[in-house]
Amino acid sequence: MADKLRRKPYWRQTKLLMLSSLAFPVVLIAGLAVWTDRFEGVFVAGMPLGFLLAVHGVAVVTIAAVARFASAQERIDRWHGASDDI
Repeated sequence: MADKLRRKPYWRQTKLLMLSSLAFPVVLIAGLAVWTDRFEGVFVAGMPLGFLLAVHGVAVVTIAAVARFASAQERIDRWHGASDDI
C-alpha cells in the first residue's frame, strides 16, 4: 500500500506530461484539416502552402513533441528515483 502511494505522484506527473505533449500536435492536425484549403492559393516552391504545412509542419511538430516528452520524462524519472542512470 505504501509503495502504491509513493508511486502515485510519479504517475500523475507522467500522465500530465503525456497529455500536454500530445495536445499541440493533435490540435495542429485538427486545425490543418480545417484551414488547409485556405492556403491552397499560396504556392511555395511550386507546391501549395497547405500541402507543405500538412506534410512538413506536422512532422516537425511531432518530432519536437516527442523530444520534449523524452527530456521531461527523464527529469521526472530522476526526481522520483526511477531513472536507469541512477
